[in-house]
Amino acid sequence: MPNEEESKKALDDAGTFREEDPSRYYEIIGKLGAGGFARVFKVQHKKNKSICALKFIEPKNQKERNMIKNEVGLMMLCKDNHGIIKCLEAFDYKSKLWLFLEIMDEPAIRASIRKTVANMCY
Repeated sequence: MPNEEESKKALDDAGTFREEDPSRYYEIIGKLGAGGFARVFKVQHKKNKSICALKFIEPKNQKERNMIKNEVGLMMLCKDNHGIIKCLEAFDYKSKLWLFLEIMDEPAIRASIRKTVANMCY
């Protein structure tokens, strides 16, 4: 089991944030929702035309920023787990965090649930 310092390094290494303008790579297609913590948009990658979700976050302070960066690090470390939404890319640009995530529409959620249940039964 890694100690606290090793765990922090693994999270930092996994949760690498690019520091350039993400609008160079993605175009917003529409708004999916908003909450007290973030706004979520449906976006399309300009080059490969893939669709994903943008979780746009304006951290209130450094503690909140670090918490979000740790969450992204965990998502990156668990990217091979089919039960966890994948973080495709992350940007830290103009003091805002831009998380590009696998989009989970209703058919994708149903397929994921079926797969999870099937794995539990066998």
